[in-house]
Amino acid sequence: MSDSQKNIGKRLQEIRSIYNNGYKASLEQFADELGETKYNIANYESGKANVPSRLFLALYDKGYNPTYIITGEGSRFAGNQPGLVLKEKNEIDNTDEMIKQEKAIGTVELLTDYELSGKTLEELQLQASRYIAAAGDIMKILEEKRNRKTADE
Repeated sequence: MSDSQKNIGKRLQEIRSIYNNGYKASLEQFADELGETKYNIANYESGKANVPSRLFLALYDKGYNPTYIITGEGSRFAGNQPGLVLKEKNEIDNTDEMIKQEKAIGTVELLTDYELSGKTLEELQLQASRYIAAAGDIMKILEEKRNRKTADE
């Protein structure tokens, strides 16, 4: 099994992870929708088997970009009508998620504003976990913005 087959399989898994209105489709559901067996899909995703052109065509008809799946270049979504609808919905969902994350981050006070003296160990651990979560949220937002910028270019 080649590295390109493995990469195609990973991108196919990525498509399956958003296939069900932004949520992950099961192997069975994904396979049924595309006229395949779950065993074939599992083999394609693991890179054990080449993805047939019929699957790329079925995904294109559903709005997914075969070029992205094969090469990793361009948008995940095809330039056809179903793809344009998916792309618009995905941008709306991403914006909503980023707003939720930014609101959550806004609830965490600045470290310099947090008074450490007189706090119990549990209170300090709780505050530390909030900072760690906020840092992870910020990194996720930055990564999503970078990916969107790269995809748009």
